[in-house]
Formats: sequence, C-alpha cells, structure tokens
Amino acid sequence: MKIAASAEPNESLREIRGSVHDYVGDLRGALDQLPTGDVAEFIAELTDPLLEGRRVFVAGNGGSATTASHMAADLSAAVDRHRGIGAGHIHCLSDSVARITAIANDFSYDDVFSLQLRSLAAEGDVLVLISISGTSRNVLLAAEAARKIGVRVLAMVGRESDLSRLSDRALAMGAGDYGIGEDLCLAVNHMAARVLRRTRAVTVAEAARPPAPPLPSPSAAR
Repeated sequence: MKIAASAEPNESLREIRGSVHDYVGDLRGALDQLPTGDVAEFIAELTDPLLEGRRVFVAGNGGSATTASHMAADLSAAVDRHRGIGAGHIHCLSDSVARITAIANDFSYDDVFSLQLRSLAAEGDVLVLISISGTSRNVLLAAEAARKIGVRVLAMVGRESDLSRLSDRALAMGAGDYGIGEDLCLAVNHMAARVLRRTRAVTVAEAARPPAPPLPSPSAAR
C-alpha cells in the first residue's frame, strides 16, 4: 500500500523561512536605530587607552561571556599590530574556567569578576562590561570594584539599567530581543577592531616621517 507523503516538511520549512525573515528584519531595524555617534564615542574610550599603553578588562555572563572573549581576541590581534609603540593589553575576565570556578567555590559566583579585578587592575585602566539585562550581580559588583580602584567603567547593555547607572559610559543597544542585543555588542567589537587596524596604518605612516629639524638655540640665532 502506498503511503501519501506528509506535508509537514514543507510547512516546517515555511515556518523556518518566516522566522529567518523576521529575525533579519529585526536585526536590520536595530542596526538602523543604533546611535552611531554614541557608538563612536564609546569606541574612542575603549581604543584610546589601549593606544596609550593602558590595560582593558572585559567581562560578561553566558552569551555575553563569549562576546567578551571574542572582543579580547579581536582587539588583542589588532593591538598586536601596534607593538613597539607602547600599546596596552586586553584581558577577558570570563576566560579562565579554573579561576572562575575557584572563586565561585571559595567565595561566591557574585565575586568572580570583582576579585580578579582587584588583583589585576590599577588606576587608569578600563573595564568593559557586557550585559543585555544590566542586572547581573557579578557584573554590578565588578563595576563597583572598578570605581573604587579608579578604573573607568564602560558598559554595553540592552537598555537603561543598574549597570548603566554605575558606568562612566554606557552604550544602550535598544533591542528588546536578547539575541539582537548580543549581535549588536559583537558588531561594536568588530567596529573597534577596525578602528585599531586603521589607526595602525596612520601610526606607521607618521612614524616613517623624518623628524623635524631642531629649532636653533637662542645663541646660534645671534
């Protein structure tokens, strides 16, 4: 007996296509609404300290932890192009499973970033915190610890939140969907990496210029 082919696969594919179409539309809309002026100022506060030889720390939870790790990798690769001209370093506080689980076990998961920051950071460094909710306890404690040390706090959040209020500069993505918000955070990282790569080209060109001749001393001018 011949069994009729089910229509379910086609219906399932239509649903998938609809979801893909909706997501692309939502992402396009979120990108169109991204405040590019605010993004540029945020990136300047992130990249300038690196070019001045200071350290930048990055942290986040869950998907934002992978974004933090991705940011550390991308910006480190871009900064490596500046070695020899006093470039700084970027560290991801979410990367070490051993360190995070040790702190969580011995103290509290709330302290996994703040304790690392207290032992590693110094006044003048920068901390970038990524949290779409802006309410994660360990991220808030990291911001508080940073402010006590004299570390400038930058945050990428979904909307106005406790974290944005604790930060020196917060970039609100304005996306209600967590996935879209995380996509935008990663896009900002890629923008920052591009800025560093372009800055490298300018820096090399300036370094290649011959030094200006010294001004004559007052006695020689007589």
